[in-house]
Amino acid sequence: MSNFCCISHIFTDAASPNPHKAAVIHSAARFISDSPQPPPSPVHDGDTVFTFAELSSSIDSLSFRLRRILLDVPGHNNDPHLITPPPPTKQPPGITTTDKLEEAESSDVYTPKVLALYMPPSVEYIISVLSVLRIGEAFLPLDPSWPRDRVLSIVSSSNVSLVIACGSSFDQFGCAPLRRSHWLVQSSSAALPVLFFSMSERLSDVTAPPSSLVWPCEKEKQRKFCYLMYTSGSTGKPKGICGTEQGLLNRFKWMQEHYPVVGEQRFAFKTSVGFIDHLQEFLGATLSSTPLVIPPFTLLKDNLISILGFLEAYSISRLVAVPSMIRAILPTLQHRGHNKLKSCLKLVVLSGEPFPVSMWDSLHKLLPETCFLNLYGSTEAICDALMVKEVSDDDDFFAIGGDSLAAAHLSHSLGIDMRLIYQFRSPSKLVICISEKKGKLREDMQHNTIQKPDHKTESQNSNELVSRPSPFHYGVTSEPTPSRMQCEKNVSAKRLKIDSEQFSSKSMKDKISWDSGYSKMHCAFSRCNKVHYPNSCSNEGGNRGNWSVEFPRNQIVSIQELWKVHMESCVDASPLVVLKHSKTYLFIGSHSRKFVCIDAKSGSICWETILEGRIEGSAMVVGDFSQVVIGCYKGKLYFLDFLTGSLSWTFQAGGEIKCQPVVHTSSQLIWCGSHDHTLYALDYRSQRCVYKLQCGGSIFASPVIDEGHSSLYVASTSGRVTAVSIKDLPFHTLWELELEAPIFGSLSIIPSSRNVICCLVDGQVVAMSPSGTIIWKLSNYSVITLMQYRTSGPIFAGPCMSHVLPSQVLVCCRNGRVYSLESESGCHLWEYNIGDPITASAYIDENLHFESHQLLGTDRLVSVCSSSGRVHVLRVRPSLSKDSRESKVGEIAKLELQADIFSSPVMIGGRIFFGCRDDYVHCLTLESCR
Repeated sequence: MSNFCCISHIFTDAASPNPHKAAVIHSAARFISDSPQPPPSPVHDGDTVFTFAELSSSIDSLSFRLRRILLDVPGHNNDPHLITPPPPTKQPPGITTTDKLEEAESSDVYTPKVLALYMPPSVEYIISVLSVLRIGEAFLPLDPSWPRDRVLSIVSSSNVSLVIACGSSFDQFGCAPLRRSHWLVQSSSAALPVLFFSMSERLSDVTAPPSSLVWPCEKEKQRKFCYLMYTSGSTGKPKGICGTEQGLLNRFKWMQEHYPVVGEQRFAFKTSVGFIDHLQEFLGATLSSTPLVIPPFTLLKDNLISILGFLEAYSISRLVAVPSMIRAILPTLQHRGHNKLKSCLKLVVLSGEPFPVSMWDSLHKLLPETCFLNLYGSTEAICDALMVKEVSDDDDFFAIGGDSLAAAHLSHSLGIDMRLIYQFRSPSKLVICISEKKGKLREDMQHNTIQKPDHKTESQNSNELVSRPSPFHYGVTSEPTPSRMQCEKNVSAKRLKIDSEQFSSKSMKDKISWDSGYSKMHCAFSRCNKVHYPNSCSNEGGNRGNWSVEFPRNQIVSIQELWKVHMESCVDASPLVVLKHSKTYLFIGSHSRKFVCIDAKSGSICWETILEGRIEGSAMVVGDFSQVVIGCYKGKLYFLDFLTGSLSWTFQAGGEIKCQPVVHTSSQLIWCGSHDHTLYALDYRSQRCVYKLQCGGSIFASPVIDEGHSSLYVASTSGRVTAVSIKDLPFHTLWELELEAPIFGSLSIIPSSRNVICCLVDGQVVAMSPSGTIIWKLSNYSVITLMQYRTSGPIFAGPCMSHVLPSQVLVCCRNGRVYSLESESGCHLWEYNIGDPITASAYIDENLHFESHQLLGTDRLVSVCSSSGRVHVLRVRPSLSKDSRESKVGEIAKLELQADIFSSPVMIGGRIFFGCRDDYVHCLTLESCR
C-alpha cells in the first residue's frame, strides 16, 4: 500500500525495496578516540549495523511471539526469556482486563492492551514499537534512567499487560543500566510478566506465517489509541496521555510534504523515550527508509559536547534537540576552526523550550544553510502544537493565528488603537498607517458621543425589533444604587455580629453556620461584587438582613482549603453563588463542557450536566430564581432548572458566548452578548428573542443595568460603549461612545452618581456619565485626565466596587498591581503590587472584617487571584484620604496553587470561591492563627 493507512503498511512499503540498506546503526563511539577530525563515514569500526531486511524479519518474529503470549497460547509461558510473577492469592478489586475487553466489544472501537517498553533508544526499542503496533495493541515507553518509584507508579496506573525489556546485547556500548531490568519482576508492586528481548538472539527460531496477523488498518474495529505516554509532572502529578495512530501519521505526512528526504541522508536517534519528540525522531527515518544512527546510551549524558563529534563523524543531516542543549554546545561550536556541520546538517528541530531569536541569529551565522524549525512539542498535543515558518511583511495577522487577545497585547505594546490592527492587518500596511498618522488616530476614531433622541428607534438594518405585549415596569437595580444603599442603612440594626472570640475554624463549625445571616434571603453573588435580588429591596423587608463577622484588629490569619471539586478540564469561568431556600449553591462550568451545581457549604455536587461546547463565561439566575442561564463556545445559551439542571430552553446565537448574562428584574428579560458582535434580549418565559443590537465588536464584557432608570450599558472589543433605553419596547439606543482600545472587562455603575466605570485593555480607566460624557479618565498617555498617572499595563478584568469601601473603585492590572481610584474624581488613592500578573477582578468581602477603631475605622478584606496561581487576601482601610500617611493596604494571607488562575473570585464571610487551571473549582477559608 502506498497511502497512509497505518504505520505497519508504511514501514513495509519503505523496507521492501531496500532489504540490504542500513536501517539502524548502533555507534560504538570509536570516533571519540580517532583522529581529531575523523572523516565522515556511515559506519565506523565497532559499529553494529542492522538492515531493513533484518528489521522486517525481527518485527514479524516478535509480533507473532507477542500475540501468542498475550493470547496465552500453551507453551509460551515456558519461554526462557519470559519471566512471570507468581499468581496473586486473590483477584484484586475493580474491573478486570476481560471486563474491559467485553465492554469495548459493544462499540466500533476497542481498548488495546498496553505493553510497556523498558529500554533506551535502540534497535530493540524500534522493533518493539513496530511489533506492538503490528498486533494492534498500544505501547508505553519507560526510560531506564527514571527513578524506580516513577516507573512503578506509571506501570501500576496504566493497566500494563506485559513489560518488554531490552537484553544486554549492547552493554559494551555503555548500556550498563539495562542490566537492572529484572527488578521489575522482583518488585511486588509491579507483579507483571517481563519479556527480555535482544537482537543478539534474532529470534530465528520463531517464524511468523506470512498471513497469520491481520493488518491493523484492516480490522473491523479500530483501537482507541496506539501509545500511552506520561507527562513530566512539572505542574503536579504526571498524567497519562493516550495518542492515536492517526495523530502520528498526520505528523509524519506533514513532515514528508514540507521537508521531504532528498538524496542520501542520516538521522540521529538520541532523545529519551520519555519525551514525545522521540517518536517522530525514529519514525521519520524508519518510515522513509533513511539510516538512523544511535549514539551510546550514556555517552551524551556523560559528555554533552561529544554530540558535535558524533554529528560530524556520521554526517547527520537531521537533529532533534531542546534549545538548552544547543545553548550548551554553542560556545564550542563557535570556537571551532573548521565547521563540518555546514555541509551535512540540513534540518534542526527545536522543541520543548522557548527558542530565543538571539540564539537563532548565532546559529544562522554558523550554519547559514541549515533550516531551523521551532516546534513546541507537548505530550498532550501529539508532539507538535504550532509551527510558523516565517512571517512576511504582507501576512495577515489573523490568518496566521492572531486573535482578539493577541491583538490587544500587540496594540498595548505598540501604543496604538487596536482597531488599526483589524483595519491594517499586515505589518507593512500597519507601518505605513502609523508613519503617515504619526501614531495618532484618525478623526473618525477619536472618542465622541453620538446622542440619539429617546423617541428614535434603531433601523431594521442594525436591530431586530419584536413586539412584546406585556408592559415593562422598572424597579430595584441589581447594581449598588442609592436605593440599595438606603435599604442597607435601614437594616443595619439587623446585622448579625459574631463575637471575635468565636471566629476560628472549629468554633465556626460548632457554634454557628457560615451563612446563617442569609437564611431567609434570596440573592446571587458574582464577580466584581455584583449582587442580584429577585424582588425590590422594599418588598423584602425583614428578609433583607445581612450578617457580619469580626476579626480582632491584630489577628493573624491563614488561608486553608475547605473543599475542591474536579471539573475534568481548566476552569476559567467565575463562580455564581446563590442563596435560596436557606441553602447556598455555587454554579460554574469548565472547558470540559461540564456545568455543575455545588453545595457551597460542603462541596458536594447537587447536579451536573454536559453542554455542547466549552464553558468560559459565568452563569446567572433568571428573575424569579427558577432557572440558571449559561453560555458556551458553540454559541448556545442554556436555560436550566435551578434545582435539577434539566433543560428548559436553549437559544442559538451566531458566535461563541463568553459573556455573563444579566437579568433585568422589572421585565424579567435576560441580556447576553456574543462573539458575533450582537447583544440579545431574551424572554425565557415565552422562549423567544425580543431584541437584537449590533455593537461593533465581540462582546466579552457583561453588560450592566441601571434598573432604577431602565438603562443598559454594553461594551465590545471594538472599544464602543453603547447605552440602551430598555424601559419599553421598542428599545432604542441613547448614545454610543467610541473609546480608544478594546474592552474585555465588565462594566460597573457608581451608585451615587450613576456614572459608568469602564476598563480598557490598554490600561485606561474611564468614567462616563449617564448621558455619555467622559467624567474622568486615567490613561497611559494622559489624553484626558485629572492627574498625571500611568497604569502601565493592560486591563482584562472589570472594576470592583462595594458599599463597604465607599468611594473606592478597585482595578486589577496585568502588571501585578491593584489600584484604588476615587470613584467620583478618579484620584489615585493607593496601589498594591502582588508581584504576579492579574487577569481576574478583585472581590471585596462585605461580611468579614477587622473590628472597628474609633479613629481608623473598619478594615475590609479583598481577595485577588493572580494568573500564576496565587490567591492573596489584602486588608484595606476604607476612609483614608489620598494624602494620608497611614498605611492604606497590606497583605494578610497568601496561598499558592499549582496552576494558573483566570477566574475572578467571589468572597463571602471569609470563604473564597474560584476556578483554576488545575481542573478544579476551589473553596478556601480564612482561619485565625492562635
